[in-house]
Amino acid sequence: MLTQKLILGYSTKMIVQFISVIAGIIVARIAGPTILGIVAFGMSFVSMFLFFADLGTGSAHIKLVSEGRELGDCIKTYTVIKSLLTVLFALIVISFLVVKIYILKIQFESSIYLSVIIIWLCTNIIGQFLYIPISTFIALTQQARQDIPNLIQTIATQALRIISVFLKPSAIYLSLANLAGTIIISPFYLRLFRTYPKGKFDKNLANDYLKIAKPMIVLHLYGFLTLYLDKVLLQYFSDSTQVGYYTAGFGIAGFMQAISLTTGPLFFPLFSSAVAQKDYQYVNQTIDKFEHFAFLFITPAIIYLMLNSKIIIKILLGNNYLASWVVLFWTLAGTFFIIINQHYGNLLVGANFFTECAYINLLGILSFVLLNIFFVSPKFLNLKAEGTAVAFAVNSLFIGILFRVFVSKLVKPVFPWRGGKYIIFILLNFFFFFGLSRYFAIETNLIRTLIFFFAYFGITYPIFYLTRLMSRQDLKRALRIFDISALLKYIRSEL
Repeated sequence: MLTQKLILGYSTKMIVQFISVIAGIIVARIAGPTILGIVAFGMSFVSMFLFFADLGTGSAHIKLVSEGRELGDCIKTYTVIKSLLTVLFALIVISFLVVKIYILKIQFESSIYLSVIIIWLCTNIIGQFLYIPISTFIALTQQARQDIPNLIQTIATQALRIISVFLKPSAIYLSLANLAGTIIISPFYLRLFRTYPKGKFDKNLANDYLKIAKPMIVLHLYGFLTLYLDKVLLQYFSDSTQVGYYTAGFGIAGFMQAISLTTGPLFFPLFSSAVAQKDYQYVNQTIDKFEHFAFLFITPAIIYLMLNSKIIIKILLGNNYLASWVVLFWTLAGTFFIIINQHYGNLLVGANFFTECAYINLLGILSFVLLNIFFVSPKFLNLKAEGTAVAFAVNSLFIGILFRVFVSKLVKPVFPWRGGKYIIFILLNFFFFFGLSRYFAIETNLIRTLIFFFAYFGITYPIFYLTRLMSRQDLKRALRIFDISALLKYIRSEL
C-alpha cells in the first residue's frame, strides 16, 4: 500500500506540475515577466506571514493523530486552535500594511501591488481553514484524499488563469483566478471530511498541541521563509522583472520538486508511528528503498534537466526568459539536495527531537538570509535572479548535511551516511556529461540535444547495471509505477 501511496502522490503532483507549467508558460508568454513578478511578490508577501496561521500546530496535529490519540477530540481541538491562529494571521498582515502605508508613508510601486496582496490574503485565509481536513488526511496517510482535490483545484485554477490572461493580462485578474480556484474546491474538501468524528475541545489535548508546536515554530518559520522570502528579498534588491525570471525558472523545476512534496508529508507520520513502536528496522528499510530508487531513477533525470536547462527555457518560455535558465539549473540542484536529505529531517521530528530541529532551522534561516544578501545584494555579488537560485541550492545542501549530522548523533539505530557509492557515481556522471555538453555546445542545436538525450541515458544505465548498482529487480520495482489497476483499487478504497 505504501508503494501505491507514493505512486499516487508523485503521479498526481506530476500531473499538477505539468498542468501548472503548461498554464505558466502560456501566462508568462502573454503577461510578461513584470506582471508575473508582481503576482509572485504579492503571493510571497502575504505567505511570509502564514507562519502565524500555523505556529507548528499542523505538525502537532499530524503527530498526535498518527500516534493514535482520540481522532474526534483532536479534530475539534485543532479546529479551535487553527481558527484563532488564522484570525491572528489576517490581523497581522492588515496591521503591517496599515503601518507601512499610512504611518511610515512607504508606498508600493503602484496601487496594483496592494490589490494583489489583499486578494492573496483572502485566498490564504480560506486555504488555512481547508488545511484542517488536509492535515487530518496527512496524519492518517490518506493520500487519495489529499491528492484528488488538489488535482481538481489545480485544473480549475489554471484554466481560470489562462482565461483571465487572454481576457486581459493583469496581475489582479491572475490573483483572482487563484482565489476562485480555492473557493471552488472548498465544498469538495468539506464533503470528504463530513464523516470524520467531531469530538470535544480538550484543554489537556490543547496543551499537548502547544507543547509539541512550541519547538516546531522555528521549523515552520524556516519553511515559510525559504518558500517566500527569496522573492521578497529579490524584489527589494532588484525589481519585479527579476522576480519574474526567478519565478519562471523555479516553476519549471516543479516537476522534480513534486517528489519532495510527496515524500515529506508521507514519511513524517510513518516515521512518527514507527519510532513510537521502536521499529527502527522499518525506518532503515524505508530509507534504503527510497534512497536506492532516488539515486537510480530520479537523480539521472535531474542531472539531464540541469545540463539542458538553457534549451528547456528557450523552448518553453522563449528568448524573453533566457535569464531564467541559470535559475532552473541551480533550482534543480537544490531540489536534488532536498530529495536525498528531507527524510532525515522528518525522522528527527518523528523521533521527538523538536528542540534540535529548531536549532537546525534557526541556522537555516540565518544561512538563507545571509546567502541571499551575499549573492543578490548590489553591495556584494549582485547576481540578481541567479543569485537567489544559488542561495537556494547552497542552503538546501547546508540543511541536508545538518539533518544527517543530527540523526547520526541522536537516532543511533539509523545510519544516515549511506549511499556513498551512488554519490561518487553521480558526481562523476555529472562532471563527465557537463564537460561533454559544453564541448559539443548542445544548447545551440536541437538535433544535438536529442542525440545527447540518447547518449546520456544510453551510457548511464548500462554503467549502473555493469557496476551492479542496479539489478533486474530494480527495473521490476520501477515498472510497478505503471500498475494502474493496483493504483485505482487503492483510490477506490479510500474515496
